[in-house]
Amino acid sequence: IFNAPKCIFLFIFIFILVISENKLVNAASVTIVSDTSTSVEDPISGFFMSSSVASWVHEAWPSITGATWIWSTDRVDNENEFGPYTFKKIFNLPNGATGITGSLQITADNAYELYLNGALIGSDGTVSSPPIDHDQDSLHVQRWSGIETYTVTPIVGDNVIEVRANNYGGWVDPDTNPAGIIFRLDVSYSTCTDTTPSHATLCSGDSSGLTA
Repeated sequence: IFNAPKCIFLFIFIFILVISENKLVNAASVTIVSDTSTSVEDPISGFFMSSSVASWVHEAWPSITGATWIWSTDRVDNENEFGPYTFKKIFNLPNGATGITGSLQITADNAYELYLNGALIGSDGTVSSPPIDHDQDSLHVQRWSGIETYTVTPIVGDNVIEVRANNYGGWVDPDTNPAGIIFRLDVSYSTCTDTTPSHATLCSGDSSGLTA
């Protein structure tokens, strides 16, 4: 005997299966690193300069794969260049991105505060009121010689990494008191693609606009 409710249920079930088979989940990732395209704020004018400078790298500084040590100048010749400086990097995640996870590595000579989209993620050392002399901070070598790793969750659309950093005083010899920051953010996420013929688009939005 024809049972209308059961037939309707079966049709809906088969339709869902067909639709599901035409959806493809794609794993994607993007890496954002400190480099000379990172903008830096002039502490006097308050305006952001379009690019920072690859700083002179002290032989004892640690490295992060793919990232560059940067500052406002390649060497610090006087205490007016110690900071604090704010460095900014903007990147974009596509509409429809889901399951977003991120891991950010960072260190600085000497102190930093790390922000993602305006929220404080972590810090090391004193940025706003740094000690007058390196020796007043017994951990100053440990701060720049170690790399901290933070778990972060970027959002769909534009994201802003900001790092406020300061160099500690005590001497102004550019060959013995360098300044710099270095960071790398690795982001993983998923997108969904409709593989139905003539509908090869993301299930929600599009994947254009990735920048680093």
